[in-house]
Amino acid sequence: MAQAIIERTKLLGFINGFGDNIEDIQLEIKDNRVYGSVDTPTHYCEKSISVMVSNDIKYRPGKVFMCDVAKVATFLKASSQELSILTQWDGSFNLKLGNDSLQIPSHEHIRSALTVDRAKMAIADMKRTNFTKIGPSILSVNGNIDIKEMKGMGVGVKIAGKDAPCRVRINPMDAEMTITMGNIVGGSNMSRVIQLSNVWGETETTTYFGSHLPNILSCMDSGMVDFYMGEHAALVLDHQEYDTLLILKHQQGVN
Repeated sequence: MAQAIIERTKLLGFINGFGDNIEDIQLEIKDNRVYGSVDTPTHYCEKSISVMVSNDIKYRPGKVFMCDVAKVATFLKASSQELSILTQWDGSFNLKLGNDSLQIPSHEHIRSALTVDRAKMAIADMKRTNFTKIGPSILSVNGNIDIKEMKGMGVGVKIAGKDAPCRVRINPMDAEMTITMGNIVGGSNMSRVIQLSNVWGETETTTYFGSHLPNILSCMDSGMVDFYMGEHAALVLDHQEYDTLLILKHQQGVN
């Protein structure tokens, strides 16, 4: 059994903050926080939020298996209660809001968590190398960026098409990041130039993603983030204020 009290709006934002099309998620209650991680073909995201302590409701650390994120989000949105009580029983997920409660059958086969352990090993290795490489890929440029400058590129998808590629290029000498949605040659595209700070790197670096990039960036809350990127490699975003790490995976062949 696992159990914790969480502010309703905070929990809603949390479970909706791992990217589109995340149908299920494995959480863990520990250290007076709730931790969550997902690993998908397009991105990896991990984050945590604090829980509340009460003499009336016993805090119980342990794993939580949320097998239907959409139903939980719908239940949370429909309520005006301030607090929610999240409880994981053997084979059952329960969420209580005032006099209302939601119960969903649960199991440990969470699809978004199938490769999380392997991803965490790679992230631990990345941190040991001080974010200079992830797996076999070298992260050759890094610096700081205000995440709000990267958001709002969804209009680029409308202009270039939902299957259009997205190129991210960083010029460390000019301290600029250029995001281009669409085909660079022979097609419609939209570009944005973003000023960076504290940039380190010697050569211009480019990597590619799909049109999912604007939606995935919604995983990051507003504020300054540390970024790390390599040539045809991942873009790593580590939030300076919130406990959020987002890794956008380079899409092979999307260039």
